[in-house]
Amino acid sequence: MRAVVGLIATLCASVVWADVVKVRVSSRSIATDEELQVTFTFSGKGDAQLPDLKADWNVAGQQSGRSFQWVNGRTSEEVTQTYVLTPKRAGELTIGPARIISGGQASASSEPVTITVRAAAAQKPSEAQKAPLQGESANQQLLLVAEFERDVYYAGEPFVAAFVLYVQQGVQLRRLPEQGEIALPDSVQREDVLGGKVEEEGTTTRNGRAYVRVPLFREVWKVLEAGTFTVPSYKVAIPVPSRSLFDDQQRLRLKTAPLTLEVKPVPTAGRPSGYREGAIGQFEAKASLQADEEHARAVLTVEVSGSGAVDVLDAPELGNVTGARVKLLPDDKRGTTQATKDGLKGKRTFQYLITPERTGTVFVPAVEVPYFDPKAGAFRSAKTEPVNWTAKVASPPAAAVPAAPPSTKAPAVDAKPVEVFHSIVTEADFDAAPRRPFHRTLWFPLSVGLPVLAWLGLVVVTVVRRRRSSLSGKARVRGAASRAAARLDEAARLGARGEAVELYAAIAKALRTYVDERFGLATLGLVGDVIRQELTARGVREAAAAALIQELEACDFARFARSAADPSELAAAIARARQVIEGLEGRHA
Repeated sequence: MRAVVGLIATLCASVVWADVVKVRVSSRSIATDEELQVTFTFSGKGDAQLPDLKADWNVAGQQSGRSFQWVNGRTSEEVTQTYVLTPKRAGELTIGPARIISGGQASASSEPVTITVRAAAAQKPSEAQKAPLQGESANQQLLLVAEFERDVYYAGEPFVAAFVLYVQQGVQLRRLPEQGEIALPDSVQREDVLGGKVEEEGTTTRNGRAYVRVPLFREVWKVLEAGTFTVPSYKVAIPVPSRSLFDDQQRLRLKTAPLTLEVKPVPTAGRPSGYREGAIGQFEAKASLQADEEHARAVLTVEVSGSGAVDVLDAPELGNVTGARVKLLPDDKRGTTQATKDGLKGKRTFQYLITPERTGTVFVPAVEVPYFDPKAGAFRSAKTEPVNWTAKVASPPAAAVPAAPPSTKAPAVDAKPVEVFHSIVTEADFDAAPRRPFHRTLWFPLSVGLPVLAWLGLVVVTVVRRRRSSLSGKARVRGAASRAAARLDEAARLGARGEAVELYAAIAKALRTYVDERFGLATLGLVGDVIRQELTARGVREAAAAALIQELEACDFARFARSAADPSELAAAIARARQVIEGLEGRHA
């Protein structure tokens, strides 16, 4: 009987302590724009060896865990490696076996796993907006929506591409979403609109629920080639509270479906004369004339403004201007364009010099600027009003003025010099005034002496910096707390004026600058866990470092809190920031 019990115990022990590798996947079939979560679990005492994933997969994220067991004086270790993968192509993709290496040999391995990857089904923008929910947000508290005005655009037409996060009212985000990249071909010109700012943009109702709009991505695109254009999926990861005891947060991943845009060429039939390729949008034009009666001339200004590719317009041709000569003045791209949430907007200005050849009425007909209206799908013209000008002095052509015969008489003393008129321009193209020789100007001695003075100044600055370098670091550390207190006083004045957003930004800047000066740690761009580890490595107590991270996160996401502008909350934020600095100052026993 004892032999049987011993044999059973031996078999059980061998099962308990045997090396084991397990693999678990979130799905056996995914689309090319979806993610796959793979978890490898290694149980035993050998070294874990992961399969090579680079051939078929991109690693979008990873996480590891480790646990130990102690039974009857013996220990075992379990290592967990979790990867978030995105496929590089469609087809049957394989995840190779993972192994445990012990004594130079594989003591255990997992079975290879085959994943079926199908091509993602692209949608038109109008279809995608009808069903915007993707990913794990089944409760519809968070929606990620691709917003395009139309399904069809024209080659060279500027249009707005936006991806908006809809946050249900009452839901607060502790951190900003982690955004993916949108890779576009070289045939697409793009200009950013948001400038890196993530801000609320009003509220709206979807499916009977109230949401706050938060644009995460907004650019003005211009597709230069006609055809079917595919917009890849836009992906974000949103930190949300975790149910795990070992991790205080997890990432909710949302994505949009790929989109297909039909890009048409601008029609050739019905194109008006003077149409400039790429002049797409909706424009208006106006003309004004500024007369110079003394010199018998005028400047006609034509201003074209509107939304669209106004920057590609050429100077429009003037019709038959009666009784005057017309000259287009040099164009230095006068005008401005700006990418806005409503598209590309701007204006262009063209100027013409009008010189009358006779006195009387000079008639300038309406000026037309042809363009293509993409919303109407037709050619249009922006027209100015006709302009009339009564010229009081004529300026005949130079060839019509006979040359004066040479005079043998000396000019009278009180004779006035003959005035010579030249065409006026609004901007000088050259400098006709006589110039003094360079060596006789003030710039000559300055050009000789300045390099010597600059060298002497550099020597003085170098010496002063060397003398102060040994003390600058200590002075910066000693004064970090007092300077932070002064910055918080400035922030308190912002709160007194009710400027909540500016106050939280000032508090975050004061705390980050203090950490930089006090501990020599540049926090910009570092996540909370990294900041906490770096501070504790410098001797900061764990509680003080955690309080700093908590306050920085509160400042970053106060915009999502409806109570953030309450005066009592603003004062409390200032008080908490002062306590954080006091806690960090007392880091040593």
